[in-house]
Amino acid sequence: MDDIGVIALALVLLGFLLYKVLSREPRPTCATLPQLTNRLEQAELHLLRGEPKEARSILEPLEQSVNAIHGTEGVVLRARFQLQLADYAAWTGQRDAAVACLDRALQGLGDVDDFALATALRARAEAALGLQAQLEDSSDRLFESGQRALAREAEVRQPELRMRLVWVADRLARIEHARGHWGAARSLFETSVRLGETFLRPGDAPDSAWDASARELIWAHARRVASDSARDLGLTLASSGDRAGGIAWMDRAIALAEGMSLPAGQLAHAHALFARGTHEPSDAVEGQGARAGLLERAAASGLASGLPDGLMVASQVSLALAELDDGLGLGAKALEHYREACERVKGLTAPAHRRHAGRAFLALGHEYEARGDREHAIEAFAQVVAWGIDSSDAETRKAAANAAFVLHGITLERKPASEVVALVEKLEALVPTLEPGARLIYGGIAARSRGLQCLAEGDPDRARAFFERAEAIAREVQGPDGWRLMGWVASDLGKLAARQERWGEAEAHFRRALEAPTSPTPSPGDRLERAQVHLELAQAQFRQDRPDDAARALRRAFDLGRDTGESRGREAAAMAAQGLGELAVEMEERRRQFEIAARLGRLSGTERGRALAVAMDERLRELSG
Repeated sequence: MDDIGVIALALVLLGFLLYKVLSREPRPTCATLPQLTNRLEQAELHLLRGEPKEARSILEPLEQSVNAIHGTEGVVLRARFQLQLADYAAWTGQRDAAVACLDRALQGLGDVDDFALATALRARAEAALGLQAQLEDSSDRLFESGQRALAREAEVRQPELRMRLVWVADRLARIEHARGHWGAARSLFETSVRLGETFLRPGDAPDSAWDASARELIWAHARRVASDSARDLGLTLASSGDRAGGIAWMDRAIALAEGMSLPAGQLAHAHALFARGTHEPSDAVEGQGARAGLLERAAASGLASGLPDGLMVASQVSLALAELDDGLGLGAKALEHYREACERVKGLTAPAHRRHAGRAFLALGHEYEARGDREHAIEAFAQVVAWGIDSSDAETRKAAANAAFVLHGITLERKPASEVVALVEKLEALVPTLEPGARLIYGGIAARSRGLQCLAEGDPDRARAFFERAEAIAREVQGPDGWRLMGWVASDLGKLAARQERWGEAEAHFRRALEAPTSPTPSPGDRLERAQVHLELAQAQFRQDRPDDAARALRRAFDLGRDTGESRGREAAAMAAQGLGELAVEMEERRRQFEIAARLGRLSGTERGRALAVAMDERLRELSG
């Protein structure tokens, strides 16, 4: 054989050897019972840390070696292996696979002679089955498994298993609560808290000890679930009228989650602090500060968790602080908190996060609008519409419908016709996708917006038809939403009649708008709307040669606008002062009203307010000669 043949044969043999090496089954990385037990413990530790991929990489190669162990030790090892597979499946959302693994684990335990060991393993399997129970289950088999595990509490000593009992009690409590069984739910919540409070933080252990991390994680997981139980029990009691009892449970929830480095534990701490902060009694002096302090601690814990839900808690805190600021008249600080709320969640995309982001940006848009900053208001509302128009979440679509409605109203005379018409079309497209209870009122709102669009386009007959459709819907809805829509549409019909110089009809519509029921504690926005209707009413009365009636309407508009404490309210008050100045007979009274109008116009900071101030300054110069 020549040299080339020898080389060719060698290459063939080498290729065959490589094929055999690469294609043969991988040898188990460990085969002895202690090694396998250690690997299962490592997988469990990864799951406690929230690392399912790492757990899977350990478990996948073990099955052959686990099955090779014979006798009672093999039976126990295989049961533990199935329990770990079930935990992995549960962590990754494979509920059916988890239940199947747990059933296999239970089947093998009948051959275990060690009663205590068999009892502990059976309790763990039944606890894990209980954690797979769901409200929608047609069978109570999994729920009953969880109950059996809890019944063995006195026999259970292992911390890892007692941690699972905390979880099971919390899970079953939530199912019972959703089913309307409050007595059973409360007992289970209390069991979860009681078990969780028995976990004391482990003392210092050598870093080299495998179970040092495990003990810390078991402590943290037990107490963070117990904290959630205590918080939800407290929230339920507080909302049922037992505020003191509810606050006591919320305080226990905070204590249970203190001092954790586990992200989920820090999140539980944030939730507990937020619940407690929103229920802190407030007064004009000390209460607000105590509430703000609790809320700020909640934000700090949420941010420390590094979790998306932690960012959402921090954003919720910012919104709550903004509301506190508004209540204290701290407008600039409130705006800062509204911005912060939006900044914290604008990059999150999960449905629950986007739903909250929609609420945050809506609040920011309304704050900008109240301050007369319409450009930034438009940006905020447009963001909500963009998020919600194709969202799979009904609440996010509802926020988008709200934003589209407001955005259409404030851009009607500022944007190209094609853009504002598109907003009406988006609003109309959103209405059928809303929850059934919201469709009717939003159908009325959409009809009103279409009527305003027709009015702007110079088509009064179509505008009237849409306004009348909206009014009919408002009568059908009734309640606060229907009353408010009724008031809006009555004002719209008044403006339509005023444009056609039918002043008596316009006055009748404006009076109907003012007669619509309102909240016993009207918001600044409610007062602004009524101030604007009084301004329109004054014009209709003046055009009918009734200056005294017009002056009364203007004085009411002035009081309402000024009392809002907001930019657009000051703008409305400035317009009312201008009208009163024009109606004044005495020169000194006219000068005084123009000076008030100029001052309020400048203070409003709005574009229209500033323009009015300039006009008033010019009128004052004319009066001075």
